[in-house]
Amino acid sequence: MESENNVVKKGRSRQEKERLIAQWKESGKTRKAFCLEYGINYGTFATWPRECKAQTGSAFKEVKLEQAVHMPFAQVNFPNGIRMDFFQPVSSEFLRSLK
Repeated sequence: MESENNVVKKGRSRQEKERLIAQWKESGKTRKAFCLEYGINYGTFATWPRECKAQTGSAFKEVKLEQAVHMPFAQVNFPNGIRMDFFQPVSSEFLRSLK
C-alpha cells in the first residue's frame, strides 16, 4: 500500500503488534522514545493495544488463583473494641508502642 508521498506503509500483523507492545512495556521507555527508535508512527502505535484487544474479542484474561487462607500474623485487641490485624511480622517494640 502506498501513500500520496510514495512511501510504502508497513502493514503489521496482530502478532507483530502484540510483540512490539510487549517489547515497549519491557523496555521502560516512553511510547514516544520507543516509536522513534523503531520508526513507528506514534499515533498509529497508540491505537494498537485497543486494536489487538478488539481482535481477540476480550481484554480480559483468565487468572486462576490457588485457595489461600489469609490469617493474620498478629492481632491486637484494644479495650475500646478496636482490633488490628497484621499480615506480616511486626516487632514487639512496635506492638508496645500501640498504647
